[in-house]
Amino acid sequence: GELGGRVLDCGEPNLLKEMIQNRCGIQIESTNGDLDLVRLSGSFDRVLAFEVIEHLMNPLRFLLQVKSVLSSNGRLFISTPINKPKFLWREDHFHEFDEYRLEILLRKAGFHVVKKQIMRFYRITGVRPIIRYLSRSGTMFMELEPRSGS
Repeated sequence: GELGGRVLDCGEPNLLKEMIQNRCGIQIESTNGDLDLVRLSGSFDRVLAFEVIEHLMNPLRFLLQVKSVLSSNGRLFISTPINKPKFLWREDHFHEFDEYRLEILLRKAGFHVVKKQIMRFYRITGVRPIIRYLSRSGTMFMELEPRSGS
């Protein structure tokens, strides 16, 4: 029920978008081009950015762009890896976040956290999963709304 109205998916085409479209019976529009460079336009009730902001050179610019296209009661749904030890960082991630720095970035962009949840998608077998577990790394899923007056 939360994905009614006009919905924009940011980033590369993915199976999650297809699954959401089919399950919710909605049409989801997609961005085109490099999200560090394109200018978003239109008005959207919901914006999806799953596993996107860690790949951007300027995630603050992107978040400000998203805020500019959200309708008055719009919501942003994002996910990003958090709390990864440095030696597990990926080369294609320009930013690796911990919970504290992610929330500062979102506040600076003018967003308020409505809901958040950390999910962990690994089994505790082997050295890397044990390190991820001990470092409390996982994927942060958040529902955000623009802060009033920002």
